[in-house]
Amino acid sequence: MVLDAFVRALPFYGGVPRRVIIDNPKTMVTYVSRSKVRVFYPRFLALMNGNPPVFTGAWS
Repeated sequence: MVLDAFVRALPFYGGVPRRVIIDNPKTMVTYVSRSKVRVFYPRFLALMNGNPPVFTGAWS
């Protein structure tokens, strides 16, 4: 649901941002290890098209 909203927002705002900053939403990140290595949902990785996300918040 969050990813669908994100995809619909891109044309609304007129394009794709150069950088996406996220805070480990459960629809994108399945697991964060103690060393902060993240495991992503495949659908989120496909949406990112090989561009790594930037993390913020307590988990970064």
